[in-house]
Amino acid sequence: MGGEAGGAGPPATGPDGTTSGSSGSATSNGTNDSNGSDDSNGSGTTGTGTSNGTATPRAARRSTATVKELILSAALEVFTEHGFAQAKTRDIAEVAGVSEPVIFRHFDTKARLFEVVVLQSVSEFMQGFTDHFESSFNRRPHDPTLPVAVFVRGLYDLLHEKRKIMRVYLSAASLGEVDGIPAGDDLLGRLLRGFEPIGVEEFGFLELPDIDIPVSVRAAFGMVMSLAVYGDTMFPSNRHPGRERILDECTRLLVDGWAHR
Repeated sequence: MGGEAGGAGPPATGPDGTTSGSSGSATSNGTNDSNGSDDSNGSGTTGTGTSNGTATPRAARRSTATVKELILSAALEVFTEHGFAQAKTRDIAEVAGVSEPVIFRHFDTKARLFEVVVLQSVSEFMQGFTDHFESSFNRRPHDPTLPVAVFVRGLYDLLHEKRKIMRVYLSAASLGEVDGIPAGDDLLGRLLRGFEPIGVEEFGFLELPDIDIPVSVRAAFGMVMSLAVYGDTMFPSNRHPGRERILDECTRLLVDGWAHR
């Protein structure tokens, strides 16, 4: 029934979760932008005049890649602290400095965001190792010790650095249907299945016959992962063998198991 004199109509919600007044340009967080920018947390400023007649400078708008990195970093922090089931996307949004709808624009579901947080770096490592193998060894048979050592060391260091979020993933995947992650979820299985054709090629380059590729790939990954993620709990606190002993023994077990059949 007649609002305040000169009052604006109800705010409209934009695709990135911001709201705009009746002018259609200034959002409720002060961003003067209607082009769907990912920077929806108010970092951009308008060029409107101030009370003394000067213009407020417009801050640089963050790129899509920057916003995604902020979300992934925040998600890693929140998932690690609270676990998958208890983590809230609104908390992730707050830590990242974005609106919650922006998360779902980049990652369709909370489960998908979790998958990327857990496995993106592992997938990148596996592909990087493959590229390194092919460029460094030029697809010729060699003593397998060096490439196996490169694989073991790189994977161990990566998983040890991410051991907390890996524990969260392994727990969530084993507990049953939780917020879109089904019981026995096989994110790692799917990742390693994609690595099998590479294993076929590379074991062929190294002239290692009669290798059971699906089992060998998972045995190697599982051994390194268990020691990287849970190694701190497998040894007495005052008698931990240390990184170098673990890496040397893993490398020897794999090389001797593959080469001396």
